[in-house]
Amino acid sequence: MSHLRNALDEREHWAVTGGQAAFLIDRFYAGDMTTALVATLPRDVRHALRLVPDRRDGPIIFLRLFSDLCVWKAMDGVPVAHPWLIYTELLYQGDARALEAAELSREKHLNV
Repeated sequence: MSHLRNALDEREHWAVTGGQAAFLIDRFYAGDMTTALVATLPRDVRHALRLVPDRRDGPIIFLRLFSDLCVWKAMDGVPVAHPWLIYTELLYQGDARALEAAELSREKHLNV
């Protein structure tokens, strides 16, 4: 996560979502991949990140940041997506732990 933060913080509007965001908020579930919302992903940022598969952190997925409202707040110095986006990303991942984390997130952070 620190490589991502170092490469994006200075230049890009971004936020982490999914399991990594759920872990930052609730310290419950991180999953085996990283999903980040980014406004743009310039070539030099991709090069700085040296994007290759990583056995420890799993794959990284970049999604287009479609609104500034997607970024909720910073946790441990990392911008985190809005809880609704985290919730839906966890539902999309679909494994048992992700679904459990989605339910915990819904109960704690969403008024439904």
